[in-house]
Amino acid sequence: MHRWSTIVLTAAACGPPRPDLPDRPGGSHAGGTAEEVEVSPRLDAGVARVPRVRVGASIARGLDPGGVWLFTDELSEYHERRVRSGDLPSTLVAREVPARVWLAPDGALQLAPLRVLEPGRRYSVGARGVGTLGGFPIDPDAPAPLELLWPPSAGDLEVRVGGARWVYCGAAGPVAAAPVLLEPGAIAAEVVGGLAGPSAPADDCLTIVLDAAALEGTELLAPVEVLGMGLEPLLVAGVEAPPASVGACGEGDSAAARGCVRAEDDRVVLFSGEPALWVVESPGGVVRLALGAGERAVARGWSPASRAEVRFAALDIAGDWRETTLGLEFGAPRARVVVNEVLANALGAEPSQEWVELVNDGAAPVDLAGWSLEDVGGVALLPAHVLAPGAFALVVPEGYDAAAPFDIAPAPGTPLLVVPKLGKSGLSNAGEPLLLRDAAGAVVSRFPAREADTAGTSQARGAPWLLDDDPAAFGPHAAPGASPGAPNVLASVDD
Repeated sequence: MHRWSTIVLTAAACGPPRPDLPDRPGGSHAGGTAEEVEVSPRLDAGVARVPRVRVGASIARGLDPGGVWLFTDELSEYHERRVRSGDLPSTLVAREVPARVWLAPDGALQLAPLRVLEPGRRYSVGARGVGTLGGFPIDPDAPAPLELLWPPSAGDLEVRVGGARWVYCGAAGPVAAAPVLLEPGAIAAEVVGGLAGPSAPADDCLTIVLDAAALEGTELLAPVEVLGMGLEPLLVAGVEAPPASVGACGEGDSAAARGCVRAEDDRVVLFSGEPALWVVESPGGVVRLALGAGERAVARGWSPASRAEVRFAALDIAGDWRETTLGLEFGAPRARVVVNEVLANALGAEPSQEWVELVNDGAAPVDLAGWSLEDVGGVALLPAHVLAPGAFALVVPEGYDAAAPFDIAPAPGTPLLVVPKLGKSGLSNAGEPLLLRDAAGAVVSRFPAREADTAGTSQARGAPWLLDDDPAAFGPHAAPGASPGAPNVLASVDD
């Protein structure tokens, strides 16, 4: 159940107001006048992961919205003095949580975090001229909000390009239509189930639909929750989207929706000519891909050497859907070996416990004899080994011990492809690009240079079919730190 939490502040008889910071409603101090800071929505043991903070009008009257901040953890006396003076030290700036702050028509001050907050962590609200306004904990068991799928980033992770359709996915089931007000301007909008456009099913999604004119010259925030479900923070600005960049489609490609598509063996490669949310109906289910202008992505699941009718739909920034159905011819099965995961900074002995994981994401087996793995330090020739479709293998240096302590052991049955060494004297912790070449010398996979700053944590590709040139496809592995010989899980921004 969601309910309001109140944090009581006390204005002293002289000097700046000093707050009391209980995590429960009510209370005041003798000799002072009480004002409330309200935090909503509240759960059983704290606040939801996407809250709103409201500061009463009598306190807000003396505050500059540009001088109100949200910080992780409690403020020390030193940091509170620096907040009061408005001169934030770098140690405090590093703890600031991006937030939108504004004055409501009733004179109250509103604060909306632009990031999902961490379960079990405490946060503090500070203001120039006051110090600490209040603090609140996030419920340790607070569920994650629905994930924002559309609109796209505007170059700033906190602000999105304006659009008349905001899409969230992850709902437990179909969503009923309901009205909603968008802050700060109390703009009316409607929540509808699904994608509010294409005929492809999307029972796990909801869409906030608004009049695009409402965004002109302003900013709007998504609500913290709808129909009892939390929403990932969203601040939308009414700015122009990047221009469409698609021209004539290349040889072998077909025009579809808002870009071009190409059928290969078991997959379709999409090229988006403008920022668009693509929806593709594949045999394995509906694929949803948010792409920027000129970006590519892959949808999989078709049978090689087959023909299929494929429906594509794409939502643009203005909130308009465009649909195309194509009859596509899929090619013969082929191998697709990619560099999938790299452990350059082992907890155990280095460089002997370093490794590079390969996986065949294709539909045909391949013999790796004559293949090579190349970095700035040298070339490692791979031994003969037939890598079946879907199979993993680890490239390891001589001396590697799969049973050594400290680092994650390979999944049972994972083949070890032993080479004299990786790199010049091991893989660089500072990050270096890796190239996988086939027996003819052609580059078949690239892994970007990524700093390995945490011992025991690999750098990983989110899924084997994600493209080499997609920066969002790569990141540090989630706990326990690596998954040699098994699918990867990337760490989230909250980890």
